[in-house]
Amino acid sequence: MKRKWSLRLASLLLALALLLTGGALAAPARVDFDELELTALDMDAVRRTSSQACTAAKSAANASTVQAAVFALYDYLTDAATNYTLAMIDYDRDTRSDAAEAAYLQASDAYTEVLNILTDCLRTLLKSPCAQAVCGIVDEADVEAALSGTADTQTKLSQIADQYTTAYYQVLSNGHDSYDALIRDVGGLYLKMVAAMKKEAGGGEKAVQLLYDSCGRSGGYAAYEPVRSVVREEISPVFLRLLLLAEDVTSGPESGEAALGAVAGVADRHFPDLCDALDFMISYGYYDVTAAPEKADAGFTTYLYAYEAPYLFLPNSGGLDGVSGISHELGHYYNYFTYGGDADTDSAEVHSQGLELLYTLYYDEIFGADAEAARETEVTDVLSSVVLGCIMDEFQYRAFTQTPSSPEALAQMYIDILGEYGLAALAGDSLGTYWLWVHHSFSQPMYYLSYALSALPALEIWATAQDDAALALARYDDFMVLSNENGFERGLRGAGLSQPGDEKAAGRIADDALALAAKSGGWLYTDAASCWGATEIQWFGLQGAVNGYSDGSFRPGKTLTRAHVAQVLANLVGGTSDGSLSGANAASDVPKDYWAHDAIALVVSAGLMDVDAQGSFDPDAPITRQEFARVVYALLKANGVTAAGKTAYTDDALIRDDCRE
Repeated sequence: MKRKWSLRLASLLLALALLLTGGALAAPARVDFDELELTALDMDAVRRTSSQACTAAKSAANASTVQAAVFALYDYLTDAATNYTLAMIDYDRDTRSDAAEAAYLQASDAYTEVLNILTDCLRTLLKSPCAQAVCGIVDEADVEAALSGTADTQTKLSQIADQYTTAYYQVLSNGHDSYDALIRDVGGLYLKMVAAMKKEAGGGEKAVQLLYDSCGRSGGYAAYEPVRSVVREEISPVFLRLLLLAEDVTSGPESGEAALGAVAGVADRHFPDLCDALDFMISYGYYDVTAAPEKADAGFTTYLYAYEAPYLFLPNSGGLDGVSGISHELGHYYNYFTYGGDADTDSAEVHSQGLELLYTLYYDEIFGADAEAARETEVTDVLSSVVLGCIMDEFQYRAFTQTPSSPEALAQMYIDILGEYGLAALAGDSLGTYWLWVHHSFSQPMYYLSYALSALPALEIWATAQDDAALALARYDDFMVLSNENGFERGLRGAGLSQPGDEKAAGRIADDALALAAKSGGWLYTDAASCWGATEIQWFGLQGAVNGYSDGSFRPGKTLTRAHVAQVLANLVGGTSDGSLSGANAASDVPKDYWAHDAIALVVSAGLMDVDAQGSFDPDAPITRQEFARVVYALLKANGVTAAGKTAYTDDALIRDDCRE
């Protein structure tokens, strides 16, 4: 994650930096991070400078004086932003420290005050005789924001986010006896934040749009429905399939520092352009990858504007998480180090996720025999960024626009969205409570879509690398340059990459991900990987509902008999019967020693399947589609799901009456 101190006027500071350095960013200050200190801010001087600029702007003859005052205000904003970032890092290093929390909130308030003073001053100057001189050093979008007042509202939304983020970390640090308690506390806190933001913005839709704008996106929520649609159709099914194949990777570096060393070694051998950034980061201590219980459970890279230096933060413990986390954040770090802190949110996540995936090409050097499993896990993780990016975007949008009545209703809303993405089977797994751990929901609401928008082109870079690693790296480098110059969408076009909603690109990503899964193994059955129902076969196999043959095959084209279905149902529902088929349940053709006798006894006694009027179960007969539908419906009906009337099928008249419902 790229964490920025400002979501509104960062381009002003970059423009200033370019003006002062003749068009190129200066090298980062060669100062040890531990030697950095907060700058004392003289708020009276800030207000005085603003007042003097507004007074001087009454005459066009004072244009140079006004520009000098604006530059001075930028300097104050730079100091305030740097103080905020340093205080944020200090607090994230120890979220249990009351002093660090107080300093962080104080720095946040000071930064907000300076930003408000600057914004108010710009608003006055842009309506003065010196407006043209001011426009020469102010980005067009920020001119519009200052004149429209959206910058003020965005600043207030950011301040609300800061307040609730600290409260969120405190809630997590308190510990909980159950998920119900966690849902109550985190969900309740989130609904309070949403209410505060809606009140400030004048409604849920307006709040969402302002939050989207703060991420540098070109459209509103509806504009990204094509992305969400292609993810539901193409990516989510593949993600589920790979998730069911996931293997634990236990090899690799044993600590955060060791993971950093491994990442640096690969860079030295294969990514030499990264080495200057890594050398600076390690030599001067602009990182923290240690594992400590008091650290914030969040990974990010941020930028210290006063020192023109990036900082990388991870609650790291080594292993695959350490390698993937560091290579991800290194993408942000490299961009910050090379181009400064002005990339838009979506571009920044391509920088990080693209490098993270390019590193998988060299996992053999880090994970040895576990390299293929590590690659599959990594690709699955980035696919999860696509899917969960869209899910969390929908989740937050509905929270802002539909106003859930309680934390429990909020949790159910999230589960419902999982179902819409074909992931209902995972609602009882960790994915069902994922939303509770997404700190971005508090620190940067509506940010999470950036993971989806960026992961798709990052995965396209990875897919290209499967055939041509040099071309993939060239496209990654081209995008980094062009996105800093022209933004996300134009950067993609210039680098030869597809837009996130492109169905053809999504299809190739899905195909290559499945090919990786087939290569790395992990399928329960040797002949199921290419089957249209592979995901479902794998899921049923993992649940113990179906079994393969002794040769490792599943034989997906083989016809199911009624006995097969009875055994699957018995495996799914569990439980026991008395082991008898007697009385009304008598089946004259199922002897006691028949391989599925007990399963048939169970499902018949449960009313899920039955015998015919002649007392025959006909266990070896193939089961028809309508008979299978009747069995599934019996199972659903036992769980409260009912239906009635005709079906929508053209051959409805051919369906048996006892199977139609």
